[in-house]
Formats: sequence, structure tokens, C-alpha cells
Amino acid sequence: MVFMEKKRVSQTNGEQGIAFGIMEGTILIWGLMLGLSVTQNRGITVIALLVTALADALANAAGLHVSQESEGHHDEKEVMKSTIYCFAATFLVMAFLAVPIILFESYSSAIMTSSALSVIILGALGYFVAKKRKETVWKISLEYILMGVGVAIVSYALGAIVETLV
Repeated sequence: MVFMEKKRVSQTNGEQGIAFGIMEGTILIWGLMLGLSVTQNRGITVIALLVTALADALANAAGLHVSQESEGHHDEKEVMKSTIYCFAATFLVMAFLAVPIILFESYSSAIMTSSALSVIILGALGYFVAKKRKETVWKISLEYILMGVGVAIVSYALGAIVETLV
């Protein structure tokens, strides 16, 4: 039984960390970006996105590492691979989504572009997960996209409420 558990874990090749990092990083940065967009302040948005990207990537990697150890995964190499992949995937996807905010002259175009990229990333992640699990691609992709849209809407609404109160 232990042998089978190790074999199952080693077959993931760090994929759990990559998928977790991409999903969480995309949804978090999209929500944060839309929540901050009500300020119309590019500087605050960029600083918040990049600081959050680093802090969240480190927190995700640590959380995934502890989670895998607490589940009894004994393959240290696989746990470390997932931890590193989780950090890299989270940070890279979050930094990638911040690029339009940094480069685009129009703040609203940058927000729209990052939002569109978020939808594409979540749809692509759904595609790869569905293919791996041999499930219906459009259902998984739509599920992931709707999770992101939900967080984005709530975050924007919260940002708008706080903006009016402050």
C-alpha cells in the first residue's frame, strides 16, 4: 500500500503545485486588481500586485509543502518539486497579469486586458485538467472561469463600497 502511494505521488511530477499556483494566483491577482481598480491609481495597483505576488507565492508554496507532508507524502523529492513549482507558477502568473498595468497607457485597457488574460488562463488550466482526468473540457474550463469571475465581481464590488466609505 505504501509503495502504491509513493508511485501515485511520484507520477504527479509537481503538477499539483503548478495547477494550484496557476489557479490561485490567477484568481487572487484578478480579484485584487479589480478591487483596486476603483482607485484609478496605477502606482498603488502595481505595488499591491507585485508585493502580493511575492508574498502569496511564498505562502502558497509553504502551504502546499505542509499539506503534502501532513498527508503522509514521503517522497521528499516530489514534495520539494511541487513546492518549487507552486511558488514559480503562482509568482509567474501573477507577475504576468500585472504586465498590462505596467505597460499600457490606458489604465482601463490594462484592467480589461488582464481580465481577458485571466479568463484565458483559467480556461486553459481547465482544459489541461480535464484532459488529464479524461473529463469534459468545456465543463471544467467553464467551472474554473466562473470561479474567477465570481471572485472578480465580489472584489470589484467590495472595492467600490470601500471607495465610497473612505
